[in-house]
Amino acid sequence: MSEIHKSDVQDNNTTKEFDPDKRIEINGNVHIIESYDPDRRIGSSKSMGTLSFSERMNLVNERNEKEKPDAIYKDDDGNVYLINGKLQPNTTYKLNGNIYRTDEKGRIIECDGKPYLSPENLRDNDAQTQAGGNDRKPGDQGGHIIGRDLNGDGGAGNLVAMDPRINQSDFKRMENDIKGELSEGKEVSTKTELVYRGDSERPDIITVKVQVDGKETVYKFDNNLDGALNKEVPENGRNLVKAKIDDTNGQISSIKEKYDENGNLSQTTVWITYNKGEENYRTKVIIENN
Repeated sequence: MSEIHKSDVQDNNTTKEFDPDKRIEINGNVHIIESYDPDRRIGSSKSMGTLSFSERMNLVNERNEKEKPDAIYKDDDGNVYLINGKLQPNTTYKLNGNIYRTDEKGRIIECDGKPYLSPENLRDNDAQTQAGGNDRKPGDQGGHIIGRDLNGDGGAGNLVAMDPRINQSDFKRMENDIKGELSEGKEVSTKTELVYRGDSERPDIITVKVQVDGKETVYKFDNNLDGALNKEVPENGRNLVKAKIDDTNGQISSIKEKYDENGNLSQTTVWITYNKGEENYRTKVIIENN
């Protein structure tokens, strides 16, 4: 079987006849031109024998793409949950013992986690840059639902698009709280719920319920920083929080609610993120609920 190199081709608009079963090399990639009947029409109003070089290459590339094997990923139990970078709809899967659920659009809506202190799992840079798909906002990061150093998987099954102000600050603060509890030998479990708007693949609100030795702490994150959490502020602290927001021209980025052993809300911490120039700053308001 002979080869045809770029130097053998005049230009992309030139019609060039190929013998059957030739290989053509373009930018270092070798493509197979299968045997064909010059009179057979393949997805075109022209026969293969009269197609231009660029038209032929489009057909070859389409065929190569169709014949590319699917990238299929299986979870801890051997069940398929990810195909070609897309989470499967209405699926429950397990990664490192953490259980995830997707909705009918293949979006992660729940995660039951069992975090423990561990070395960071491998990072999947491609998956991180693709989290959120077309709904990803400029500057977004691939945020891990369970931290990689808390036994969270590094791939797409544990990622959503997060505003960096949430991912690198508020969410990281929660992870540090969990690490502190684990370092003291306490039993920790988490339940994460993600809410989306319309058909968007980017979550609006992320809520994490953390159970530590029977006591619950709830963390709520506003991934848009657009005031969605204002209504979650306890009534006895709303005036103080509003004054802080007005003073900084900021927005509530997260709320931390601590509950006692009887399930009663005991303390609420409201984190406000604001800008000064190009820098982001945080301030907090602590509301005692006893």
